Amino acid sequence: MTQGDVHGMTISMNGEPILKTMVSRNLKIVLEERMERAALSIMDLHRKLAHLPPFAFITLSKHVTSLPLLPKNNPTFDCSPCTKAKMVRIIPKSCTLKASTPYELVHSDVCGPFSTKTLTGSQYFVSLLNDCSHAAHLKFI
Repeated sequence: MTQGDVHGMTISMNGEPILKTMVSRNLKIVLEERMERAALSIMDLHRKLAHLPPFAFITLSKHVTSLPLLPKNNPTFDCSPCTKAKMVRIIPKSCTLKASTPYELVHSDVCGPFSTKTLTGSQYFVSLLNDCSHAAHLKFI
């Protein structure tokens, strides 16, 4: 189990701490480490170390002596949360043709009723937008 915050981190296995660290002025200091190494799978380490990429374990093992024994890196390593986090949703743009002549295509909208009437007594309005020239007209009704 991994517990941590901005002040440090504790990695435990079977309820016993394997590694305790603290952060002091952007420097991570190892407070306690258990020299007995536990064999963990690449996936367990990946999850316990905040989804650190497996190729980074080799670099990490050079700096942390109490890191559990590292199994060989599996080329078919697949982490579903990491895959989902890297996905980008692409919304296809619909192919809409622009009008080539005025009033060939007019967009309209009716709004209302409004609780307050205009000076002429209107409670609605209609907006018209010419697709070719982008001319806008507003009519109170």
